[in-house]
Amino acid sequence: LVAGDIADITTNAKTLADNPTLYALRSNQNISPTGVNNTITLTSGGLIMTGGTINLTGAVAAGVVSPMTLNFGTGGAGEAIIYNSATSIIQAQMNAALGLTKFGANQLQIHSINPGIGGPVTINNGTLYVRVPFSGSGTSVGEALNGQDVILNGGALVLDSFLSNAAGTA
Repeated sequence: LVAGDIADITTNAKTLADNPTLYALRSNQNISPTGVNNTITLTSGGLIMTGGTINLTGAVAAGVVSPMTLNFGTGGAGEAIIYNSATSIIQAQMNAALGLTKFGANQLQIHSINPGIGGPVTINNGTLYVRVPFSGSGTSVGEALNGQDVILNGGALVLDSFLSNAAGTA
């Protein structure tokens, strides 16, 4: 892949061999990071998921800022525009300064802490399922949607809380 490509990952699970900058991505496969190859940048902000998981469960502990990053727009300065037509999971830290907009009739699951979401989260249809950490110690922990407003134009928002320690490791 080279900068500006539109990637269509539909045949096998993939492990990042570099940190690609793509125009857009469509995937129904699992995409995993490595120690140094852990960032995908989508310059258009466009992500189509027809299944699969970005950053498999074994790659990140629940409640931890993920070692994998999805930048929407250059350096995360854009909007995350995500369409999903099958249940899909994102466990990568999302940087989207202009917010996140979800389309598609199925469930999009966000299992990561996302301090880089900088605008409203809009749900146009389907279900946005968000794992929300809360502190068991009284010390603040990171937030899944970075405290942004959620706008329901259709669909549903499901919040699944879980106990997290101050380090976000449990």
